[in-house]
Amino acid sequence: MGNLSAPAKVFFSESANDLCNFTLSRNFISVATYTGLPYNDDHGHYIGFLVTDNPRIIPGDFLIHGKNKLFITEIDYDKYQGQKEIMKAYY
Repeated sequence: MGNLSAPAKVFFSESANDLCNFTLSRNFISVATYTGLPYNDDHGHYIGFLVTDNPRIIPGDFLIHGKNKLFITEIDYDKYQGQKEIMKAYY
């Protein structure tokens, strides 16, 4: 878990041009669509989602954007002032 220096909504608003819609696929069924922010850190590549959007992503799911189909291997969170603010879906 990482600690954010500002609320997650600030990061997302500053990166509005980089936001993408991802379709969540579980057991080959489209379950939901979430807006996320592609990013990477020392641990690897991930898509960040606002926790307030209530993303229901778990390891083993696929996130689909255009022709890209990303297999989710791990979920982690970044916190701001002790509260989870960004869900990080690693692929």
